[in-house]
Amino acid sequence: MRRNIKQELIFPVRSVEDESRKRRNHNFIECSHCPETASMPISVSAGAMGEEVLTKRFTRLGWYVSRVPGGHLCPTCNPTKQRAILTLVTPKPDNAEEPTVARELTFADRRIINAKLEETYENDLVGYREGWDDSLVAADLGTSVLWVEQLRSQNFGPAEGNRVIVELRAEQEQLAKRMEAFRTEGQALAAAFAELSAKLDAAGLKAA
Repeated sequence: MRRNIKQELIFPVRSVEDESRKRRNHNFIECSHCPETASMPISVSAGAMGEEVLTKRFTRLGWYVSRVPGGHLCPTCNPTKQRAILTLVTPKPDNAEEPTVARELTFADRRIINAKLEETYENDLVGYREGWDDSLVAADLGTSVLWVEQLRSQNFGPAEGNRVIVELRAEQEQLAKRMEAFRTEGQALAAAFAELSAKLDAAGLKAA
């Protein structure tokens, strides 16, 4: 119980509204020297992450994580780490050969790519959130898709998650669409029946 209280103080939980206007709880970290904040979404299926996992993930993003509230430092204010700046890779023409990477993947590159994966990757059962994959993450950051594939595989999981789970979710979405179509059709039939019944009543006849 004491550990839970400590975790709540160090990484407070707040509800955040995403682009689809759905609210989701996040663990927040706040810099003690400037207004900078960062957060990690709490998985609906897996639940809240432990203090040790959160510490590792925020540290990976360049934060200094204090063991007491009010002592965190963001990547800009953290004197022990250089602020991560990702070197852009110029997109190649469609008919060009895959270029050789001119430099090695640095810690700064890893922090930025991992931060983007934290935003776009759901979990190892589902894989990427809707609308994202390795190539889109690489294009958004302007970096090598090979680096994205490498870090996603090492630190997060497969690109498409568990095939059975993915197929079940796709089937669920299809059934939901069919149910909505049936509901719309049922409303149209009910309206047509009511209209015919009104005409029969006006003619002095009784509807079946």
